[in-house]
Amino acid sequence: MSSGTSTLHQRRPHSTMTSSSLSDVRSSSSSSSILRSNELTSSTLLKSNPTYHSKVYKLKVPFIYRVTPAFLLSTIHFCLYPLLKLCNIKLKPYWVERYCILIGNYMYKFKPNNPGSMGKNNMKMKGSPIPLETMRLSSLHQTPSGVVSSNNTNSTIDLDTIPEHDGCNGYFAIDSNTKTSYYATETQMDAQTWANVLHSARQECITQKMGHSKKPLDRNVEYVNMMGKRIIDRNERISNMMKKKELNEVELTCLHGSGAVSGMPRGYYG
Repeated sequence: MSSGTSTLHQRRPHSTMTSSSLSDVRSSSSSSSILRSNELTSSTLLKSNPTYHSKVYKLKVPFIYRVTPAFLLSTIHFCLYPLLKLCNIKLKPYWVERYCILIGNYMYKFKPNNPGSMGKNNMKMKGSPIPLETMRLSSLHQTPSGVVSSNNTNSTIDLDTIPEHDGCNGYFAIDSNTKTSYYATETQMDAQTWANVLHSARQECITQKMGHSKKPLDRNVEYVNMMGKRIIDRNERISNMMKKKELNEVELTCLHGSGAVSGMPRGYYG
């Protein structure tokens, strides 16, 4: 057999890739896609190796419930119940589903776009991320009249009695600045897990900012922290603009009401 024929029958060398190499490539590709993202989606956070994430229930407190006396609220509910039910308007606190993702220096809250999508990629971010550095945890316990704070000296708890959730046995509260948020979980162990991971993450966040942490900060987490801070700053700017606009409208209303504007002399008087 000629040398040319033997050359044709030679087996071509092929490149081999181990499972670890393939995993590294996929991880690198995922990291680069996360760093190129211009917004924080639930998909982005779930791909960034979050500290903890699970479904919870968050207590929604209507504004009218905070500012209306109890007897007046009961009267409104009694008289307008058919209309309130038709328009799906709630006057009292109620629980809503949320999916919380803890990563880096913040906890993010998401709402599923449709039933059954909880914990999946198609979720909408709700509110601003909660910064761990200024976060304070409050334990809650059940009583015959409802759920109350275990720490009676905490004046930031603005609800004396929190309504129970029919399918939940675990509860905890998060104080951030002047706002208190209440959460429910299916079991007490789930609530305790959230309390433990939030406490540990808060300690690590403070240690990291002081420069004493021995854990290297992943670049994906560092990017997520930067984006989380941008979201908070943007929402604060929008909130301040809305407050300023409302204040200006109140001032104009007062001026018109007092006649300071309509009673001004017009034209030039030398």
